[in-house]
Amino acid sequence: MVRERGFWLMMLGLLMLVEPMARPGLPPTEDGVMHAYRVLEMHRLWQAGIFYSRWAPDLAFGLGTPLFHFHGPLFPWLGALGMSMGLPLELSLKITLAGLLLLGSAGTYGLARLWGFSGPASLIAGLAFASAPFRVRELYWQGDFPQYLATSLLPWALLALHRALRERSGGWRFAAGGVIAGLPLSHNISALLSAPLLLGYSLLVIGAERMPWRRILRVLHALAIGAGLAAFFVLPALADRSLVHLDRLLQGEYDFRKHFVDPGMLLSMPPLRDDRLGNRRLILTLGLHQVLLSIPALMALV
Repeated sequence: MVRERGFWLMMLGLLMLVEPMARPGLPPTEDGVMHAYRVLEMHRLWQAGIFYSRWAPDLAFGLGTPLFHFHGPLFPWLGALGMSMGLPLELSLKITLAGLLLLGSAGTYGLARLWGFSGPASLIAGLAFASAPFRVRELYWQGDFPQYLATSLLPWALLALHRALRERSGGWRFAAGGVIAGLPLSHNISALLSAPLLLGYSLLVIGAERMPWRRILRVLHALAIGAGLAAFFVLPALADRSLVHLDRLLQGEYDFRKHFVDPGMLLSMPPLRDDRLGNRRLILTLGLHQVLLSIPALMALV
């Protein structure tokens, strides 16, 4: 994949999305500073010789909070890794986010090639994934960086499962399990939403490529490996869920039933960002440009 011209052209095109990272300061997102604090806290724990603490002692006005007991530690680990190599907090965060931008598009490119698409069509798929309004919103607007990490891993999970279904070797099953384990370690809700997608995609591959249906056992094996690798985080969080107010996730603005959109909004162009507004419009659209980018691929399929 990395030897193909289309892959490197895609990487070159992604520089347009990475360019704002070169400006001074962190992107002016709503949640980004909060995740910067968490990276800083993880780095401080590492300096104290604690690789993984379920307790964040310096947060909540110094009272401490069981943050990493319920929130995946993978993004703080990545940010703290850069700081441990001598990078300042801001630069470490920017390099991590730019890497995730490239990682997600590279996985999408590889997935398209796995389906037999040409290099140019795969290039379009990778660019479309990077420029999806939801992805841009998380990177430069909302700033939910753990969720951005989870969606960057998702194409690789699909690719590894696809290869595991095709090949007899168990190596791809373990690779898929490793990537799948990264989903709950990144973002709990994204992992929950990804589970039916991974199973549905596997059934699509089996049906489209006319494989024996018993190969679904390979997928279940990969999912079991992923669950086992992430069990150190997932099982204690599930066991202690009664100690926190999960019921509030269905109240007020957190109620997911208030955020469904009609087809017109779903296919509309993303709104222009205006930092002068105190309450900016949310990006709740798939994006008309995404639909237009999919037309060449659809015509190639036909």
